[in-house]
Parts: sequence; structure tokens; C-alpha cells
Amino acid sequence: MIFFGACAVLLVLTSLFMRNTEPFNNTSVSLALTLNTFNMVSLLTIGVADMVFCNEYKNQTFKNALAYGYSRNAIYLGKFATEVIFAFGIAIAVFGIYLLSVFLLLENPPEARPMVESYFLLLLGSVPVWLGCLALAHLCLFFVRGGTAASFLFAGLLVIPDSVFALLGMKEGFGPFCTAIRENLLWNQIGHMTTPMMMTGQMLTPDQLIHPALVGLGHMVVLLLIGMALFRRKEI
Repeated sequence: MIFFGACAVLLVLTSLFMRNTEPFNNTSVSLALTLNTFNMVSLLTIGVADMVFCNEYKNQTFKNALAYGYSRNAIYLGKFATEVIFAFGIAIAVFGIYLLSVFLLLENPPEARPMVESYFLLLLGSVPVWLGCLALAHLCLFFVRGGTAASFLFAGLLVIPDSVFALLGMKEGFGPFCTAIRENLLWNQIGHMTTPMMMTGQMLTPDQLIHPALVGLGHMVVLLLIGMALFRRKEI
């Protein structure tokens, strides 16, 4: 919680610094400078999950829950639901404080409106992707004893497949297949939305949110089903 609070404070201080710095003292520039942070949030989902999950094995919470008659599916989904609530609370607080500081401290000229609208669309489109990442973090924490090891496993499963398929795609005959795989990896979904905004200034449209949303929610469902199936067979 201290880390996420520090992030919120840092964002507010950034807005204060930009307030008297031409030509950066407007909402459009400030929002554009934070586009790269959306993929970082994907990695931070492991921290949110660990806040809920810490000391589960040490305190034998699972054994106690099973002793009280809760099913393993209920335990697995209940923990995930708690993580989702925590994640939404933290995201609303951090992004809310940042956006409030931006609109209160910086200029908001009419020409900034396309960026503001695209930024809110990006927030909306990122939520399903972050839920998919949270489901992966949940899976890693359930089956790896120790938050540090689970964090490394989570980061590896999230980031490394893209690099592997990118290298395989350089071989003749593998290109189309690897490209199709990379188009549907969790790690690349936010990039699909932010890259045109950063490289060409193309603003987001609602239609561009559909594919990332389907990929994110699809990963979430599949990862939850895999986790529940494995948890039913796991010795505690």
C-alpha cells in the first residue's frame, strides 16, 4: 500500500512541476507522458495479488477454510474476487488522484479534448487486460510458495513468450503463425492501444477496445479454470 501511495504522490508532484513549465503545462501533454505506465501496471498486479495472498501458506489459511467446509473452487474464486476488489480500489485511488491533479493544476485547452477522451478509453480498455494479468498472478501465487519466486514466474510468463515468438517469427515459414500468437498475448494488448497514440498521434476509438477486451477476459477465464483444476489436485 505504501508503494501505491508513493506512486500517487509522485504523479501529483509531476503535475505541480509541469504547471509552470511551457509547453508541458496542459492536460494533453501530461496524459501523453503517462501512456507508457499502463504496461507497468500489468506487472504491478502481482503486488496487488500478493497483498491479499501474503502468509496464506505460513498461517495455514487454506487448511482452516477447508476444515470449515468451503470448497476448493470457492476458496480459489473468493481469493481472486478479493484481489479484484483491492485492485479496483487502488486503481481508482491512484488514477483518480492523478487525473484530479491534472485537471486542477494544468491548462485544459479545447485541442486537448481528443487526448483526454482517448485516455479514458485507454483506461476502460486496459481493465480487462489487467484482470487477465491478475488471474495469472493469482495462479502463480497459489502454486508457488513465496512471493518472490511467484513474482519472477509471473513476470516470465507474462513477458518472455512475446520475445520467444518474435525470434521464432524471424524464421521462414513461422512468421504468420508467430505474428498471430503475439497479437493475442496479454503483454501486447495495451501496446496495441498506446503505440499508435505515441508514434503517430492517432487517437483511440471504441472499436479498438474490443480485441484487447476479448483477449484479457479470455485469458482471465482460461487461467481461472486452469487454477481451479490444479487446486483440486493440490496437497495442502
